[in-house]
Amino acid sequence: MVSSYTPTLSALKQVQSTLQPPARGNIKMLLAAVPRPYEGSYLKGAVKELKEVSSTVSPGIRISLPVEEDSLLDGEAGVSAATVLKHLLTADILHLACHGKQDNSSPLDSGFIMRDRKLTISELMTLNLPRAFLAFLSACETAKGDEKQSDEVIHLAASMLFTGFKSVVGTMWFMTDQDGPYVSRRVYEHIFSGNAEFLDANAVPYALDVAVQELREKGLSPERWAVFVHYGA
Repeated sequence: MVSSYTPTLSALKQVQSTLQPPARGNIKMLLAAVPRPYEGSYLKGAVKELKEVSSTVSPGIRISLPVEEDSLLDGEAGVSAATVLKHLLTADILHLACHGKQDNSSPLDSGFIMRDRKLTISELMTLNLPRAFLAFLSACETAKGDEKQSDEVIHLAASMLFTGFKSVVGTMWFMTDQDGPYVSRRVYEHIFSGNAEFLDANAVPYALDVAVQELREKGLSPERWAVFVHYGA
């Protein structure tokens, strides 16, 4: 059995009705990290994670970023909010290694900490993202809800479904820094395996399950492997 979740049944219905898996030969990935955010601690594993993902996927699918914002080049601080907003318009896959910040009192003000400011969910929801397929949110607590409002799913992962993404990988609590690169690499290895013309949306939760099971088999504590969660189709 593989676990996958949805914030509401209507959200799942919407995702399924608009799902158009991208053609393998036409995929574009926004691969970005923020090792030195404008607020919060240094993310020492962010660059390693980008290197792991970059070595796994075909070079041609990566969307080019400004040199000073590309953590694989000279972008020590990482990507800016404006750059993410610009390139999301043509991205099928968003992989974001950064800090997340949840605002339970004002969920639309929740967001991701970039090099220059917080990129909010309210900004993302104004975008038209017809190609949005998978968002891999390698940031802590992106799928953590509010225990005082347990009947309302207001976390970052669920919010990304409402922005247009069909499949979202998030975390429910603080992720161990070295696990992000490993899980990311294994997920992409799995979903890009084979020769099918289109990516399989169903492959994403299965790919995450494979990576999580491998962490379990290493004898790691549940806090290490149970943190990862899939939302969407």
